[in-house]
Amino acid sequence: YLVMGSLFRRRGEVDRAIRIHQDLLARPALSKLQQNTVRFELARDYLKAGLLDRAERILKELVTEDSVYVVRCLELLLSIYEQEKSWNEAVETGNVLVGKGKAEIQLRLAHYYCEMAEKSHKLGDIVDARRHLKQELQVDKSSVRASYIQGKNEFDSGEKKKSNKRLRRVRP
Repeated sequence: YLVMGSLFRRRGEVDRAIRIHQDLLARPALSKLQQNTVRFELARDYLKAGLLDRAERILKELVTEDSVYVVRCLELLLSIYEQEKSWNEAVETGNVLVGKGKAEIQLRLAHYYCEMAEKSHKLGDIVDARRHLKQELQVDKSSVRASYIQGKNEFDSGEKKKSNKRLRRVRP
């Protein structure tokens, strides 16, 4: 049934995949591992259907239960947060993934910090924007984007010398 559900999902018949996985979950004889597997597949169905809130709820439950799918659930949660532009949640989830040995997430974390810095700058919160950029530079010291945003922010706040210094780092 799991294979059939996955096949339906891949073929675009997400409603059938959801129904199969929901029917499987209703069976009382499933072991805990089998339940977690079915719930993980159901979350993937919901993601494919665009039901991000349902997928997020199931994935968070699987993470808190410390199932065998923790890393895969965190990766899916990260993609949900990227789609929703929920950068704070993305940073938290990314940090957990880094702690679980997924070092390649570091560059994505740097991107999230830049997104938060730009959002803060647009809202006029320069202090918060600087804090996010500082965090970003701790993750990726050679970030061109962070240097550019810093230079732009300092130029907008009237600090021309600091702005020039930052923007020189961007120039090839």
